[in-house]
Amino acid sequence: MLNAKLIVKTGEIKALAEELLHSRTLPPFLLEEDKYKRFVVELKEEHERIGIAYGVAPHGEGAFHLHVLHVKKEYRTHTSVVYLLSFVLESVMIAGVKKAVWRYTMKEGERDLRPNILSGIPFCQVGKIVNSKHIKIKSANLERIKRNSRFYRPHICAERGYTVLPWPECGENLKAKIREREGHDQQDKNYLSPFIEKEDSRSIPDEQTSLVLVRNDGNNTLKPMGWIICKKVCDNEVDIQCFYMYPEERGRMMGHSFSSYAIDVIMSSYEYFGFGVATGNHQMEKFVQNWLNPVIDYSFFRCNLHMDLQKPDYTLIRTN
Repeated sequence: MLNAKLIVKTGEIKALAEELLHSRTLPPFLLEEDKYKRFVVELKEEHERIGIAYGVAPHGEGAFHLHVLHVKKEYRTHTSVVYLLSFVLESVMIAGVKKAVWRYTMKEGERDLRPNILSGIPFCQVGKIVNSKHIKIKSANLERIKRNSRFYRPHICAERGYTVLPWPECGENLKAKIREREGHDQQDKNYLSPFIEKEDSRSIPDEQTSLVLVRNDGNNTLKPMGWIICKKVCDNEVDIQCFYMYPEERGRMMGHSFSSYAIDVIMSSYEYFGFGVATGNHQMEKFVQNWLNPVIDYSFFRCNLHMDLQKPDYTLIRTN
C-alpha cells in the first residue's frame, strides 16, 4: 500500500536524499528557509521508502518549482508516480500556492510523458512548456579555441576605456540605470534581464563570474553597457544564465571582447561551465557558433512545464 508524507526536519531530508538519490549534500535552495517554503515528500510502499519529491516556493506570492520527482526503478509504475506527484502538488495547493513549474531535463529526441501523467490529476491544468538547449563544456578545452580564434580579444575592453565589474560591486545607482532602460529594452527580442534572482528561485548570481561591462560617461559616473550573469551549480561548475549587450555596443567587437574576458574569469574559477541557448536569441547562438561548437562535451534540453492548481469539489487523496 502506498503512503506519502511531508518531511520537515533538515536532518531527515538529508537522510532521505542520501538513501534514494545517493546525494550527500542538499541543493542550497532547500536550506534557505528565510527565502523559500520547502516541500519535501517521502513515498513508502508498506514500510519501505521508495520515492522522494521536493521543490520550493518563495514566501508570499510566487510559483512552486518542482525540482525532483524520483521513484525507485523496481517500484516505478504509473500509479506510484501519479500518487507521489499528486501528493506534493496537493501540499503546495493547500499552502495557498496556485501555480507550479516542473523543472526537468531531457535527452535530444526523448519523448516527454509528463503532460500525459499530469492529465490524470484533476486539480492540475497543464500550461505551456518552455524548452532551451543546454550545453556543458570543460573549461580547459577552451585553450586551443583561444589560441586559434579571431574572436578572442579580451584586451579591447580596457583599450577602449571600458571596465568590467563583478556583479556584487555594482552599486544601487548602476542597477537603477539598468532598471530604467529595462522597460524600453524588453522590446528587443534578445533582451535578457540581469535580475534573474527575482524570476528563478535557484538563480542567485555567482559572485566570481557574474560581470557587468561599464563605461565612464564623461561625468565621472559609470554607465552599464552589458552583462554576463552566472549561477554556481556546484563547487566545480557554473552556468551562464544570460549574456546581453545593449544594441549600440554591438558590431564594435565589444561583445567578443567582453565574452572573451568573461571566459577567462570562468576558466580560472571553475572546471566546467554550461549555458542555455533559447531559440531566437541570436547573441547566444552566435556566441556558440563562433566559440564553442568544437569543444562541446554534451548537450541536453532543460524544460519548464507550467501548471495551474485548482482545488476540486471533492475530498483530496490526502489522509495524513
